[in-house]
Amino acid sequence: MRKYLSLLFLSFILNSFSQGTQCNTSDPFCSDTTFVFPNSFSGISAENGPDYGCLDTVPNPAWYYLYIDNQGTLDFKISQNNLDGFPIDVDFICYGPFSDPVVACSNQLTTSNIVACSYSPNATENFSIINANAGEFYIVLITNFNGEQGNITFQQTNVGQTGAGTTDCSIVCTVDLIPDKTLCIDTSFIITTTLGNSAMEDSATYKWYKNGVIIPSENNDTLEIFSNIEVTDIYEVEVNADDCQSIATDQIAITFYDPFIGLMLNNINDLNSCDDALTEIATYNLRDNETQILSGNNISDYIFTYYRDQSLTSEIQNPEMYENSFITENIYVKIESSSLDDCYESTSFVLNKITSPRFDLAESQFLCINNPNEFVTFQVENPFLDTYQYSWIDENSIEVSNTDTFISNTPGTYTLTATDNSAVLACTTSKTVRIIGVNLATITETIINEYYTNDIFSLEINISGSGNYEFSLNNENGPYQDENIFINLLPGIYRIYVREKSGCGTTIEDVAVFGFPKYFSPNNDGFNDVWTIKHIKFDTEAKVVIYDRFGKVLHIFYPSKNQNWDGFFNNKLLQPTDYWFTAEINNRFGKPIIRKGHFSLIR
Repeated sequence: MRKYLSLLFLSFILNSFSQGTQCNTSDPFCSDTTFVFPNSFSGISAENGPDYGCLDTVPNPAWYYLYIDNQGTLDFKISQNNLDGFPIDVDFICYGPFSDPVVACSNQLTTSNIVACSYSPNATENFSIINANAGEFYIVLITNFNGEQGNITFQQTNVGQTGAGTTDCSIVCTVDLIPDKTLCIDTSFIITTTLGNSAMEDSATYKWYKNGVIIPSENNDTLEIFSNIEVTDIYEVEVNADDCQSIATDQIAITFYDPFIGLMLNNINDLNSCDDALTEIATYNLRDNETQILSGNNISDYIFTYYRDQSLTSEIQNPEMYENSFITENIYVKIESSSLDDCYESTSFVLNKITSPRFDLAESQFLCINNPNEFVTFQVENPFLDTYQYSWIDENSIEVSNTDTFISNTPGTYTLTATDNSAVLACTTSKTVRIIGVNLATITETIINEYYTNDIFSLEINISGSGNYEFSLNNENGPYQDENIFINLLPGIYRIYVREKSGCGTTIEDVAVFGFPKYFSPNNDGFNDVWTIKHIKFDTEAKVVIYDRFGKVLHIFYPSKNQNWDGFFNNKLLQPTDYWFTAEINNRFGKPIIRKGHFSLIR
C-alpha cells in the first residue's frame, strides 16, 4: 500500500532519459568491479514494454548487463544509502539468459526470462544466478523507490569461491574521473583517468571537452588545467577502445576559488612588546594580528603558521609565546586554506622591542627596631631615563611613595614599579625591596663545659633576636667570630660581646668560668687534701657554700681569704660521697654571678 501511494506523486514528474536509464543504454558490469554510483532521483520511471514481474513500480531506473565468462553460480548484493549514509529502500529485477543483450531489450524481457525479483522495503537485496553458462548475457534493473538522493552499491559477493561463475570484464568499457573538486586559483591541476579494465589500455583513444567544447590537441589520458580567476568549468573525457561496444565517458566539475579575497595582506600592524629589564628579552603573541588579517572572515577557514624567514623555512613553534632580543624583527606569515590543498598566501609584519625602565636599587636594608627614631632610605640609582614615574606599594597594596625615594621605619616587603610613558607602550619594571627589622641580642643562656684536664673549659653562648650576630670575648673591638662557642678557656671572669652585624648595637654580659676539682681526698697525704675554687680572682664578697644532697649547709668559706673545705663538719670527717656547692661572686658592675656544681669526697 505504501508503494502505490507514492506513485501519485511520481505521475506528475516529466520523464527524461540518460545513459543507463533505459535497457538499450544499460551499463556493463563484471565480477572484478564493485559499482558504487549515484542513484537516480529525478522521478522518471523505467520504459514501457518489459514485464517487470514483482515490481509494482519502477521509479528512477539503473540498467546493467552481464556477460558470463566462466560457468558457475553468481551471488550478488545490492544496497542503497542516502547522502547521510542511512539505508533506504532498493528494488531490482534480473532477466536472462540471453544470447544478445540488444535483442533482449527489444522483446525478450518477459516473465519466462525473469531470474530474480524483489519489491521489499529492504535497503539491501541479494540474489543469485544459478549455473550460469559461458557466453550468456543477463540484464539487471535496479530502482530507487524512495526517490531520495543517494548512492547504490552493486557487487558480486562470491568471487573466487569454489563453483563460482565469473563475468567477462572486457565488456566493461568505463572511464572514471575523480569527484568534483575545488582548487585554489593560480594553481595547476592534472585530471587523471581510470579505465574500467586493462583490455582498454592499448587501444584507448581520448577526447577532452571543456563546457561542452572540444579541447584541440588534447588526446592523452590526463589533462592539465589552470586558472587565475574564480570560475567553475565542466570537463568531460570520451574514451574509445577496440573491444568496447560503446564510448565510455565521464565528467568532472572543477571550481577555481580564491579563499583570500577580503583578507588584509598588506600594511599589517607592528606588534610592540616591552622587554624584561633583567633578560632584555621581549615576549609576543604573534597571533594578535590574525584578527586584522582575517578582516571578519572565519578563522576556521584558515591555518596560520609563522616563520623567521621570507622563504618560509624557519618555522616558529611557539607563536603564542615568541621571545626575542632584537630591537626589530620581521615575522612572515603563511596563511593556508583549511579546505584547499596547496593553497596559501603570505604576508609579514614587524616586531618592535620597547625598552622597559632600567635602574639600580638596593635589595634590602636593616632597621634597628629597638631604636624608634631610626629610618632607612631606598633611593633609585642610575635610571636610564629621568622621566620615569614611580610607585612604591607595601604588603597591603597601599602606595607609600610616588617618588624615586622611599623612607620608612617599618619592617616589611615593598614593591617599586617604574613606568616609562614616553614610548609607544607604557612599559614597567618592578623590583622588590625588604626592610629587615633587627634588634640587640638577648643572651638567654651560657653553658660552661669543663674538659676535666688542666682546668680547660669551653663557653657556649645562646641568644635570641632578629638580627645577624657575631661574638667576641673581653674586647669590644674584637676580633669577632660567627660561632657562638669559645674553647680552651682557663677559669676566670669573661666579658661577652654580642654585636649585631648591621650596626644595631652590642649586648654585653659577664660570665665566670670557675675551676674546681671533681674530687678531693682529705687523708693528709699532701695531695688534694682540701677542696676549693681555683684559678680565679675573687672580690672580698665572694663566697662558696657547701651542702649535702639534702640541701643541708655543711660549710661556708671565702676564696679571697684563701679559705677552703677540709671535709669536716662539726669536727667530724664526713663520709665519702658526692657534695654540692654554690659559688657567688660579683662582676665589676656589682652584678652577682652564681655557679653551681658538685664534686666527690673520696678516701
